[in-house]
Amino acid sequence: MGQIFRQLGLTSIPLFVAMDYVGNLPILIALTRDMTTSQRSGTVRSAMLTAFALGLGFIIIGQAGFQFPDIEVADFW
Repeated sequence: MGQIFRQLGLTSIPLFVAMDYVGNLPILIALTRDMTTSQRSGTVRSAMLTAFALGLGFIIIGQAGFQFPDIEVADFW
């Protein structure tokens, strides 16, 4: 059962990095404490690439997502 939660935590590391990398650093350290240096490096690299891709996707698709239903920034005020 503990292994399931550990795998769930490891697969959600990229999302944690995308949301708040400084605040989630202790979680990252705790989840990767039993990994070798190369495994930890690969996990961090994967998390950073995922965060970059998510950010880039929101930049590209975000504007079009608001234009499709005709939502403007002024609608949020």
